[in-house]
Formats: sequence, structure tokens, C-alpha cells
Amino acid sequence: SPVVSVKDSVRLYATLQRGTSIDPLDGGAIIGKSNFAENTMDELGVKISLVENTLFATLAAYQWEQTAFNVRENNAEEVEGDGLEFELTYAPSDRFAVIGSIGHQEVRRNTPLGFRSIPLTEEQWALYAGQLNSPFSGIAPAAGFGPYSAPATNPNLVYPGSPLDQAKLHVFTALPAGFSLTVGTRWSDAYWHNFDRTLRLPSTLVFDAALAWRNENWSITFHGFNLSDEDVFTGAEPVFGANTLLTKSPGTAAKLVVNHKF
Repeated sequence: SPVVSVKDSVRLYATLQRGTSIDPLDGGAIIGKSNFAENTMDELGVKISLVENTLFATLAAYQWEQTAFNVRENNAEEVEGDGLEFELTYAPSDRFAVIGSIGHQEVRRNTPLGFRSIPLTEEQWALYAGQLNSPFSGIAPAAGFGPYSAPATNPNLVYPGSPLDQAKLHVFTALPAGFSLTVGTRWSDAYWHNFDRTLRLPSTLVFDAALAWRNENWSITFHGFNLSDEDVFTGAEPVFGANTLLTKSPGTAAKLVVNHKF
């Protein structure tokens, strides 16, 4: 991980990682070489400090590859990804801070899709009662979506289930009498929920906040989540069940946390 100082306020860095990790079956069983996942990651970036060390910015580009063992199919799966991220922190004092980030990441699967649920037409849902299917089920793919192992709608097997683009912003300010307020917002771009690209989740803009009070022995924090009551959806695991399960997350929610040191 070399670091080069261009000037006192600018640093260039690179990180190269190569490793092997254990990826056992459920219960810890090791059955062969496929349980030892190979992982690589390369990252290049620049870090900048400005305004008398109160404004910090980082721009990084990265790419990575890894293998993971699929306990359902009993084989190793190869995945790769690349991305770009910009982070910004402004902290003129210990009583105020702004933290933000913008990121893009695309993840791709390098091995064909195997046993999983598949998208069906309305007629197929009626005929097969929504049963779990696989590429070996004998059910013909819906027009324009086959083959099941690498759908025509997504031949590069770009991984679904999470947004490719996301931006976050958090503001913290200390208030009198031991109080503090944190407000955050998170924007997520619309994204596909399944490999077959039949389900697309909408973009969202979610606001959260927390009001806290602290003294030497006590801390009380009131959290508010999704204050704008945005429609946010949570899907199933994007390989096995993404075509069959999609639920709406709870709307506005609150939580009170009380801690006492003794």
C-alpha cells in the first residue's frame, strides 16, 4: 500500500491485495479446494486536506475479484466488481460536522446461474402454481428472457439487489445543555432486483434524524427513521428467490435508546 506525498495537503495512494480465505459449508465442513476462496482488490486514490485541516476529501477508484462457495449448489462462484467513490468531511470544530459521499459500484457474476427461482408468465404461474423452478425444470423461459443460465436481458450477469449509484449526507451539530442533533439523508438510484430484469425497484430519498442528550453517566437518544415516509422495498436474496419475494419495508419509525454507565 504505497503512499506518495505530492504536497503537505495532498496524498496519492494505492492498495493491492491478494489473498485466500476459507469459505466453508454450513456447519464448517470443508470438502475441497473450492472452499478456499481467492480474493483480489486494487485501489487507487487521492486524499486532500484543505481549509486548515477542517475540510477533507477522498476520491478512489477500485476493482476486485473473489470466489464464494454456494452451499445450495455445492460449487464455487466467481464474482468481480469495480467502482468509484467520492467522500467529503467538513469539521470546523468538535461541535459541528458534515459528512457526505457519492458512490458507484457494479458487480458482475462470472459463472452461469444455476438452481433458483425463475420469472414466469401469468399463464405459467397459473399452470405451475408458483413452484420453485430451475434450469432443468423443463419450463420454457418467457419470450426474450432465456436462457435461464444467462438471461438475454442481462447477458453480463450484472448483480442485482442493490443500487449502482448512491449518495449520502449527514450533518451533526452540538446544542446547549448536553444536547446534539444529527440529520442524515440517503439517495439511492432505481435498480434491478433480479438477474432477469423483470423487477425494478424505484429510486428513493430517505431522511433520518437523531436527537441526543448526554452527561457523565447517562445518554439518551431518540432516533427517527424514514421521516419522509418514502416507499422503500426489501427483496429476497438476489440469486435464489429474487423472482418470487419482494416486500415493502416499514414506513416512518422511531426508537429510544437509554444508556447508563455504572
